[in-house]
Order: sequence, then structure tokens, then C-alpha cells
Amino acid sequence: MGRGFSRVRPGATARRAVLAVTGACGFVGANVVLALAKHGHRVVACDVKAPPEALRMAWARQPGPVRWLPLDVTTEGGWSFLDDEPIEAVIHGAAVTPGPSDETPAQTARVNLWGTVAALEYARRRGCRRFVFVSSSGVYGAVHSAKPVRETRPLRPASSYALTKLCGEQFVSLYRQAYGVDACSVRVAAAYGPWERPTGARIRMSSVYQLATAAMRRQRILVSGTQVARDWTYVGDVAAGLAHLAVLPTLPFDLYNLSSGKATSLGAIVRTIRRLVPRAAIIVEETRPSRADVVLGPSDHRAPLDVSRLRSTGFRARASLETGLRLYMNWLKRNGLRESA
Repeated sequence: MGRGFSRVRPGATARRAVLAVTGACGFVGANVVLALAKHGHRVVACDVKAPPEALRMAWARQPGPVRWLPLDVTTEGGWSFLDDEPIEAVIHGAAVTPGPSDETPAQTARVNLWGTVAALEYARRRGCRRFVFVSSSGVYGAVHSAKPVRETRPLRPASSYALTKLCGEQFVSLYRQAYGVDACSVRVAAAYGPWERPTGARIRMSSVYQLATAAMRRQRILVSGTQVARDWTYVGDVAAGLAHLAVLPTLPFDLYNLSSGKATSLGAIVRTIRRLVPRAAIIVEETRPSRADVVLGPSDHRAPLDVSRLRSTGFRARASLETGLRLYMNWLKRNGLRESA
């Protein structure tokens, strides 16, 4: 997982870091909890909703103990649930994700922005050693560039979600500079993999989720925009990168890109899933995109992120597209979504 992440064997008496993860039952948060607990750390998994039984069991199988606590990040009083826990670091991932939330920007701002300020204030009040804010590559807007996108690139958020993430980053920088909170923001690119599912905060599913689940069910699915590329990143790598920054001895920067660093077309994803699930009923429909179930247009294209800052700390995403999709398909099988006969 990179330098600075202390591994603790089951039964060992060495002191274990205690970390809080908000949005712990969501897509990325669930994987972050697993990454931390896998390496023996105590984790306080915070979410307004209780984890589903399958997720609770997955956490329980890890060497490090996981405790779920109900937490509404938007209320100052809600954070008092953590006052009895010796929290050393916070990974703040609770958010309303892109989708219909853009029709209710006030709700998006309440959760994504005020929730982040409340989290920072908690970390300041408790003197937490580290604060990691899960931001998004969406703050860059649509980027068509031959070069990878660096953290210093001008920003063009084009949705209420992206705007709240940008504002959250600015508060993170303020708390780092003015109040001494050792904090950073992490711009995560397009993630795919285990534990993505519809929730109250996540309604719009990724293209990979739609293609993978349809393939496993042998459902016919039409795809358009196979030339459109994004730096799709296996969620296990995303979680490992966030965990790495949470326990790194020092943070050289207050802002990091986190992705595979490679542009992958939707067509490459289709071809890989077809190899992994030969009977997948994925049909490419480029002439009439209005008929397609999964559609990516030119505005969905993203140049890959420059991840040299994160690599300089000793971490890099490792899963290739083939490996990531194979892991994902195997996880779908183990969790009851088997290929239909």
C-alpha cells in the first residue's frame, strides 16, 4: 500500500491507527474501509445508513476491527458520535454524487459542502493527525488534451456536484493553512469495481457497472460512443491510494490526482468484457445513439490525470484494465450475480 502504512498482524499488540471513514457504505467508502481493515487498522465506518449484510460480513473478515456508527455529516451534533473514539485520521467521502442531484443544487451543497466544513471542524477540534478529502476529477470539466492533466490546470466545474467539490477543496486548503489541520484533497477519476450499486446518494451508475452487470446476466445492451476515453480506475486502487495518503508520515502537497493515469476507451472496455464473458450480449450501435442503453458523447471524454505527485509519495495504481475487470467479474459472481444459462 506504499510507504508509511503500518501493517499489523492479527493478534499483535502493536498500537493500531484508528481512522474514521465517512460515506463508508457508499461505493468508494466501502472499499476504503476494506483497504484499511485489511492492513490491521481500526476503522470507524460512518454513514447515515447501516451497511448491508454482505458489506458488514466483508468488513468482519478483515484483520482490523470495523465499527459502524450512524453519522449525518451535515449536522454539528452528529459528529459527537465520534467523540468517544480516539480518531487519528479522517477520510471524508460522504457526498451526493452526480445525477439528478443537479436538479436540487441546494441539497448537493448542504451535503457536499457543509458536510465537508463540519468534517474539517471536527478534525480541527479533535486535533486529528490527518484529514483526506475525496474530491473529483469533475472539477476540471471536459478536458481534451494530448497531455495528462496536472493539479495546476485551470478548473471548469460544470455541475453542482463538481462545484461543491471545488469549494470543499478550498476549505481543505484554508483549514490546512490557517488552522494547522494536516489535510489534503484527492481528485479521483472514473472508478469502477466492487460495491458500486444504487443507493440514496448514488443513483447514476457508471458505464462499466451497466456493461458488466448486463454481461453477467446475458442481457442485451446497446452501446454508443466506443471511441470516448476516460482514465477508468479500479476502485481497489482508488481505495488503496486514499488509505496511503491517510497514513503517510508527511504530506508534501495539499492536492493530489488519483487515477490509473491511462486513457481507456469505452470500446476497450467492451472488448475486454466480451473476452471475460464470451456470451455477453453487448451490441455496438454507433449509427443511432438514441437507441443505445449506454451512451458516451464527445463531452464525456476526459484526458488522463497526471499522477506524478502521488507516485512521488510511493504509491501508484497497479490494476490493468484486464486485471481490474477480471477482479470485478469474479466479485460479481461471488455476490450472486452469476452468468445466466
